Amino acid sequence: MPQRNYPPLKPLLNLPTKIRPFSSFSSSSQLFYPVFLREEEAFFSNQSIIDQGSLPKASFPCDHIRTRDTITWNQVISGLGRYGCSSEALQLYREMTHRGLNGSSSTFSSLLSICASNGALIEGMELHSKTVILGFESNSYVGSSLITLYAQCGRFEEARTLLELLEERSLASFNGVLKGYSEWGFGLELKELFFEMREGGIEANSVSFSYLIQGFGRAGLLCHGRELHCHMIKLGLATSNIFVMNSLVDMYCSCGVLSEALHLFKLIPAMDVLSWSSIVSVFAEHGDIVPSIKYLYEMLWWGKRPSLSTFPKLLNQCSSLKLFLKGKQIHGLLLKLGLNGSDYVRSSLIDMYGNSRDIESSLNVFDEIHDRNLVSWNSVICALSECGFALEAIRAFKTMVLENIRPDEISLSKILKACASMASLNMNEQFHTQVIKNGFESNLVVSTSLIDSYAKFGEIELAHLIFYQIQAPTTTSLTAFISACARNGFERESLKLFDLMLVKGLKPDSVTFLSLLSGCSHGGLIEEGKRIFETMEKNHGIIPDIRHYSCMVDLLGRGGLLNEAEELLKASPFGVNSTMVSSLLRSCRIHGNLKMGRRVAEALMELEPELAASYLQALNMFSETESFTDSLEIREMMKEKKFEREPGYSLYIM
Repeated sequence: MPQRNYPPLKPLLNLPTKIRPFSSFSSSSQLFYPVFLREEEAFFSNQSIIDQGSLPKASFPCDHIRTRDTITWNQVISGLGRYGCSSEALQLYREMTHRGLNGSSSTFSSLLSICASNGALIEGMELHSKTVILGFESNSYVGSSLITLYAQCGRFEEARTLLELLEERSLASFNGVLKGYSEWGFGLELKELFFEMREGGIEANSVSFSYLIQGFGRAGLLCHGRELHCHMIKLGLATSNIFVMNSLVDMYCSCGVLSEALHLFKLIPAMDVLSWSSIVSVFAEHGDIVPSIKYLYEMLWWGKRPSLSTFPKLLNQCSSLKLFLKGKQIHGLLLKLGLNGSDYVRSSLIDMYGNSRDIESSLNVFDEIHDRNLVSWNSVICALSECGFALEAIRAFKTMVLENIRPDEISLSKILKACASMASLNMNEQFHTQVIKNGFESNLVVSTSLIDSYAKFGEIELAHLIFYQIQAPTTTSLTAFISACARNGFERESLKLFDLMLVKGLKPDSVTFLSLLSGCSHGGLIEEGKRIFETMEKNHGIIPDIRHYSCMVDLLGRGGLLNEAEELLKASPFGVNSTMVSSLLRSCRIHGNLKMGRRVAEALMELEPELAASYLQALNMFSETESFTDSLEIREMMKEKKFEREPGYSLYIM
């Protein structure tokens, strides 16, 4: 018999890429043969194959076992659930029932846990009815799994009822409800249940404390979190259990106390992937991308493989902070680690490349996705729209609908923005019907996009109609309508809407004031504009930025208050830009103030010495005021810089 060369059965870590670890074999039959699979060895063979992670072939042993009992099925179902193959586990249970086996309490406990992990409430409820019929509902393990299912799916009334009905309430059953409250961020309910546990004589363990701490963090209850932290220090759990320490780091991160989170992180004796991922993610979420990447590389140096959940946050921050080179480096790391296959990671990459105007890279990443879902389609539609490819964005939307993927508020709001940029009212109306067809006419995000798009087409009556259909307007929706009125010559109506916003107790933002100042500028409402500008910081705590200063310079200049406009321009804490100076020069030209015009023209040409438009604007002003000496001087400067202007001509017909 020829000698077989089997791979070694020891754990293979940090090996060259050409050497495959034990779990990488495509079929368990490469190592296990039917000859071994006698009935008495069924349990061990099933367990071995599951532990190898050869899940596509996990049902392989069942085909070679003469008597397939409940234990055999339980092992495979449990293994599939452990490796995230929930649909396969449920399908295997259906096959089991078709073969005349009802399953045991262990079967239902495993299946209910799988449903809880995946939020499969309907399937879980079907299994619940089965447990009642078979009499397993009173089993403590099944009861705890049912409680966990309903709690994780947000059905806390049912979870609490089941908890009350249990004859023997165990720590596991309480932990099931604690986990649900924690994931849904119900901090006060967590505290009440914790006291109820203690009154019932059930002492919390490290798992209970982890859920409590995480829940307080998600609810933003820093005070409660600190109290529990002190209690755990007294119990000796705060620095001895890695799960508790990870939860504490996560809690302080969620509450924005980065210094405390970092201090606890450094105290963890043996940091695991969760520890590193928490600290990387929190710095990314707070916009501190440099320390976030630093800890990511430290994590890799210590031989820890990052989890997929770490990267979308990093990529999103690189995108929002315009650190596109860093984003490309992270993309390279993802490729090297083989972690670029996740839909959420790819969607984040599409968004990042779209924001950097690198539409080719966005489309390349999109083309790699085989099973495209709503998230990936939304990302590519957004990228195309942001990069100015409105028609391609519309085509992508139509393709998505043809593939039977129902659009959501993000898809519809982005496509309406694309229609507005194309100046196609007909197309906008077509997509408005899509909004109604998909039931989003009362959606706040979509309604705001409709108001904005119709306003850009000058359809202020339609924008008005959509706005007054919104049941509970927000700052964003009111700002959109204020902008619509200001843009279409209804400046006084925009001021009335601003008063309505304040009456409703809504807090205006910087965009609200920008729309108001722009409207006042174009409507000649000088005193109203000055009053709004003065009250921004004083009454509303919003510090004006360079855009607000530009609007005010334009407003004062249009109103003929040139000296005030010049003083405000000089007083700008952000310096000056070409928009502000051009606006003042245009006002000098309109009001015939040649003396100030010379100063402003010189400032503009110094600010933008290589921009022909700066010289042309100055030239036009001097020509209109018949200052021919200045005009000739500007022309000479333009010749030196090789700026060319096509000479005008007139056609005189006899």
